[in-house]
Amino acid sequence: MFIGHSFFAFSQWIQLSVITKFCSPLDLGIYTLGLAIIGPLFIFAGLQLKAIQITDVSQNWKFHEYFTLRIIFLAAAIIFILLYSFLFSKENLTFFLLLALLKVLEGISEIMNGQQQLHEDMKKVAISNILRGFSIALGIFVGIYFFKNILTGFVIAIVCNAAVVIFYDYKNCTTLLSGKKLISFLDTRYKLLTLKAMPLAIVVTLIYLNSNVAKYFIEVVKSTVEQGIYSTIGFFIVLGNLVNNALGQAITPRLSKYFAEREMKKFNQLSKMFVIANIVLGIAIVIVVHFFGKYILTIFFNETIAQYSQLFTLFMVAGLLLYCVSCIGYILTSMHYIKQQPIIHVVGFLTNVLFCFLLVKNYGLNGAAYAWIISFLAQLVISILLLKKSYSTIANFTVK
Repeated sequence: MFIGHSFFAFSQWIQLSVITKFCSPLDLGIYTLGLAIIGPLFIFAGLQLKAIQITDVSQNWKFHEYFTLRIIFLAAAIIFILLYSFLFSKENLTFFLLLALLKVLEGISEIMNGQQQLHEDMKKVAISNILRGFSIALGIFVGIYFFKNILTGFVIAIVCNAAVVIFYDYKNCTTLLSGKKLISFLDTRYKLLTLKAMPLAIVVTLIYLNSNVAKYFIEVVKSTVEQGIYSTIGFFIVLGNLVNNALGQAITPRLSKYFAEREMKKFNQLSKMFVIANIVLGIAIVIVVHFFGKYILTIFFNETIAQYSQLFTLFMVAGLLLYCVSCIGYILTSMHYIKQQPIIHVVGFLTNVLFCFLLVKNYGLNGAAYAWIISFLAQLVISILLLKKSYSTIANFTVK
């Protein structure tokens, strides 16, 4: 899982690097703006169903219920993107639609992979991530480098990704289902599943919005080009968080099992290992970036972006805090302590908005990074308080 998610994250990094090196700064800005608009929508449409699916050790919900609900919300997201583009951004309609189609394929693959993950068959999930990540990166590279057209690159990426979903993910999923139905619109429990998933959907949407707040401010107060630079460097946090998510998704089924069976000693040990791994990862990244940030930005992007090495270091400090917040979130979710989690990210989001408003105009991109750091600090404090509260409500938990 770690290798698969890391490869997928690296492939997204390669996409951004290719666009930065071979396209104009304006194209880069439009691409990152598209992600900032489409990303939160599809994060919400996903409802974090996979998190519920892989922790559903009692199998209270059938696969077709997860899959059908995912299809319904993905279709709604596509309709919303079309309406938004027609009303506010007709010139970017084709580009936004292609980005949305990639997100649709990702959402379908995620639920299919969730079936393997529920049975702890991590190898197939990892291979799926590797194949999809490679196909997207290769498609975009071929389109930009050989056809000199970013849209062609995304079309190739969509075709290749669809092939992976159909010929690999679908095949593996149906094998586990053993003839059970894949989809059904006649079920009456979708409302209940939606209500159960909604708190997590709000949480992850706020997380994603929180990572994009500064982009919206920079786009309005500064320029699309500066927003593109900010987003490009900020993607390193996303890269690290994808690795963090790989660890989280790999151990969440096991944590849920330990918690359900009240094996609290094992639950505590695995939780502590997860926390320590995140802290070590975050500190290591901050140290490397502090000393070698300029060289890293030059190699992967260009000399113009390399001038923002101080911003790079600030981002990695924010990343360290984010990884800790995310880690605690996985632990809370494995305990089914879900309804309380939105407060963490509501506070973080509002804090980020406030400090972006106060700092971006006068301090530019660094001001946006300071706002992010303050936001994650606030989230971390609340996360720790909620974790302590959740432990205190479980009689068999011993807080050490």
